[in-house]
Amino acid sequence: MHEIIAGFWQPNAADGGIKPGFGTTMMLISSVYCSYANAQASERFGFYKNFMAYFKLEVDPTESIDCSAAKDFPEGGSAAVTNAYFERTWTGLSQC
Repeated sequence: MHEIIAGFWQPNAADGGIKPGFGTTMMLISSVYCSYANAQASERFGFYKNFMAYFKLEVDPTESIDCSAAKDFPEGGSAAVTNAYFERTWTGLSQC
């Protein structure tokens, strides 16, 4: 999820149209929150848009906020082959 939120994750051909963005993040948390038909989901989409406006950021018009048409991440998709991890460095006091 971190990789999607931070903008590091990029889909490959096997991902079948899954795009980075808020909708994909919501799909990872729970696919229940993927449709405007769900009141809680619709509220979360509104919060996202309001926070973006508050911080004077634009929502990319190509970003998928609603993940109702999204499918699960496939085998062979970019999420399955990413070997990213964060390692703690213990060389100094209070450092990571």
